[in-house]
Amino acid sequence: MKEGNAVEEAVSSERKISSIMDEAFACTPKPKLHYVSTYAGTAQSGSRDGQRQVASFNYIKGLAIDKYGNLIVADALNHKIRKINTSGFVTTVAGNGTEGSMDGPVSIATFYQPEGVTVDRYGNIYVSDQGNKIRKISTTGHVTTYAGSGNYGSNDGPAKQASFKYAGDMAFDAEGNLFIADVQGYKIRKVSPEGMVSTFAGTGEPGAKDGPANKATFLEPLGIAVDQAGNVYVSDGNHKIRKITRKGLVSTYAGTGKPFSADGSAHRASFYLPGSLALDEYGNLYVSEGGAYKVRKVSPEGFVFTIAGSGERGDKDGAGNKANFDGPTGIAFDRFGNIFVGDGFNNKVKLVSPKRPANEREILTSITN
Repeated sequence: MKEGNAVEEAVSSERKISSIMDEAFACTPKPKLHYVSTYAGTAQSGSRDGQRQVASFNYIKGLAIDKYGNLIVADALNHKIRKINTSGFVTTVAGNGTEGSMDGPVSIATFYQPEGVTVDRYGNIYVSDQGNKIRKISTTGHVTTYAGSGNYGSNDGPAKQASFKYAGDMAFDAEGNLFIADVQGYKIRKVSPEGMVSTFAGTGEPGAKDGPANKATFLEPLGIAVDQAGNVYVSDGNHKIRKITRKGLVSTYAGTGKPFSADGSAHRASFYLPGSLALDEYGNLYVSEGGAYKVRKVSPEGFVFTIAGSGERGDKDGAGNKANFDGPTGIAFDRFGNIFVGDGFNNKVKLVSPKRPANEREILTSITN
C-alpha cells in the first residue's frame, strides 16, 4: 500500500510539473522569425570548387566551424572534406574523390562516405567515415587514422585496436575527450587525449532506458554535442534528445518518443528523426530534424521551438516558417548567431539567420563582421 501511495504521489507530482511547464511555455515569447537562404551549392550534385554560389556538393553530411570561422563540410558521396572560407570560397581540404581509407597527404588520402566532422582547439579536423574509423586531418596537411581498426565491431581499448559500428557525429569536451555517436553499436563512445577508447554510455542493446550510463540504452544515436559543463547531448532514433551528465546519468532531455514534430515544453514536444546537434554559448541546443524537414531549438529553460522549415519537403528559401529543406543533416552555429545546415538531398548548405538578408553582400557581411 505504501509503495502504491508513493507511485501515486510521483505521478501526481509529475502532472503538476507538466502543468506548470505547459503554462510557462504558453507565456514564453517565441523566438523571432529566422530566415533561410542558400549559402553554398547548386541544386545539382557535383564536386566543383570555387565561389560558393557556383560550387557543387554531393550529399552533404556533417558540418563544423573552425576557430577562424571557416565552415568544414563532410561531402559524403564525393568522399571529400571541403571548406568554405569566410570569403565564401570553396576548396577541397582532403580526399581525392575515390572511395577508400588510405592515409597520407591530403591530396592522395581517401575517405569512405564521411559522416561527421569536428575541429579541435588547434585546428585539426576529425572525420568519422564509413570505413568504421575516425580520421584526423592535421593542420600540416596529413591524414592519419585517429581511432578504429576498420573492423565493424564495438571493442574498447587502444585507439587503433578499437572498433566502431557506423560512427556518426562527434564533439570534443574542454578536456580534449572526443565523444562519438556509435550509431549501430547503440552506444556513445569516448576517445581520451591519451588515445584510449571506452564506452561512455549504452549497453549495446537497442532501447530507450534512462538511468546510469552503463545500464542506459539508445536506438541508433546520431547527433552529439557537449556543453561547457561537460554534459553530452545525443539525438536518438527513439525520436528523443537525451542528456548524459559528466557523472554518467542518462535522462531524456526533450521529446515524447513519438515520431511527430510539435513544439512545446520539452517533455511534451516531439521530434521526428532528430539528427545533428549544435550548441550556442547560451546553452540553446539546435537540432536538424530529418524526418520533419525542420530546424528546431531547445532552450535551456526546457522549451522546444521550430525556427525554420514548414515541414514540407522541398528547396525553398525565405521566411523560416515557409522555407523548405530536403533531408537536413549537419548543423553548425557561429558566433554571430548564424546557423548553417547541410541540406542533404538539395546538395546545398543553407544559412538560417535571425536577420533577414537583403542581398548576397549582406549574407556574407553578416558572417564575416
